[in-house]
Amino acid sequence: MIQLKPLAVAFCLSSIVAAVPANNAKVVDLPIWSEDDYYSVSFAVGTPPQNYRLQFDTGSSTTFLDNAACTPKDCPNVSGFPRNMYNIPQSSTGKFTGVNTTNTYDGGAIAGPVAQDCFHIEGLAPWSQTFVDSTLNLFGATAADGLFGLAFPYIAANGTQSMLQAMGKQGVLAEPKFGIYYGDVNSNQTMQGGILTMGGTRENDFVKEGLVEVPIVKTNYDGVEYEVWKTDLASIKGSGSKEAIKTPNKLVTFDTGSGYIQVSNKTVHALYESLGLGWNYTLILEDKQILYCDEFNSSWSVTFGFGKEGDRKVTLYGDELAMPGFPAAPGACWPPFSGAGGDYNIFGTPMLKALYSTWDWGSFNPAEFKPSVRFGKLKKHKPVGSQ
Repeated sequence: MIQLKPLAVAFCLSSIVAAVPANNAKVVDLPIWSEDDYYSVSFAVGTPPQNYRLQFDTGSSTTFLDNAACTPKDCPNVSGFPRNMYNIPQSSTGKFTGVNTTNTYDGGAIAGPVAQDCFHIEGLAPWSQTFVDSTLNLFGATAADGLFGLAFPYIAANGTQSMLQAMGKQGVLAEPKFGIYYGDVNSNQTMQGGILTMGGTRENDFVKEGLVEVPIVKTNYDGVEYEVWKTDLASIKGSGSKEAIKTPNKLVTFDTGSGYIQVSNKTVHALYESLGLGWNYTLILEDKQILYCDEFNSSWSVTFGFGKEGDRKVTLYGDELAMPGFPAAPGACWPPFSGAGGDYNIFGTPMLKALYSTWDWGSFNPAEFKPSVRFGKLKKHKPVGSQ
């Protein structure tokens, strides 16, 4: 439990308008918790502080916790994770802002009043954070107490600030960036030792050689705002094909909240064929072809060409894409790619776990954003299934 000094509480109450002195802005490493393929980090909220585990999501920008009075009907929890729900009367620094809001995601929605309270991370100055105190949360399977979005401020729920924006405005973080290392796979096929770095990145600690920088594009309806971490996907090349699959004018979202590598339905069949392994996506969907984990090895790969020209290339090898536990047969692995059900592409944790990634706004000032994501091969890659 974080112990607050009176000065820290007073600062948090006034921090919407007062920034931390620049020499106090820091970089912090947060251990990543892995629970049923949901990835979260710990924060303390309120006065006295209560601990919460929040899923980090690069596909959204809103922070939310469940209201303590939310019913099982409106805030179902089938995850098996015992959620700690936020009770504003128990915090002397918590208050409602008078705004009610809703936010819709792929696969769920939240709604409720906007609250404001002190957030704390060991080693950082506390900051004042607005968030949704959810009286409706349809993410029943999420193994965490709530969620915080790491996308761009433009899509934050009405009346809230994204966490990175709030921390930057109040001078808590050294730089407008973060880095993700998901950790190693242990003998139980779960991730351990992961770190989310906020205010800086740790590529010197985790990256074997170099980083591939991918520019992020503006994607709102008139093309003037950044929304999520999205870039151009120009090509896909499997190691069993001489020619790359061209995907002109297609975009891809890098999303820590997704457990899939999804490509458009128009592309997914050709992607499987390009691997040269005899895998057929139609047969996989019909349960007529099972992929076994011993087929996932470094003898084959897929290369994604990012950027307008497709010159920002990232290669993933078969052993990096193995996901054991497919229930169809003992020793089976989950299919590495799936159709998106539409003409879009989402690259989630199956890709991100195999790499170290840095995510940089370029500035805390939205008018000066110049965002990019960089990917690097890990110094110590432990193939899935190894001890």
